[in-house]
Amino acid sequence: MADYVTTFFPNMEPDQDSVSRQMKVKIAVNFVAHDLWKNAIKFSDKSSTYQIK
Repeated sequence: MADYVTTFFPNMEPDQDSVSRQMKVKIAVNFVAHDLWKNAIKFSDKSSTYQIK
């Protein structure tokens, strides 16, 4: 998922700032995705008949 999002932040310049910016975006996306996943599991209703998709 993070690799997909970084396609919107292309690494046009070979400088260190561009690479650093792309790495920060990957870390942020991974953090948010992990937190959403963790909360979905933590707060899921086991008695529900609907599946998480």
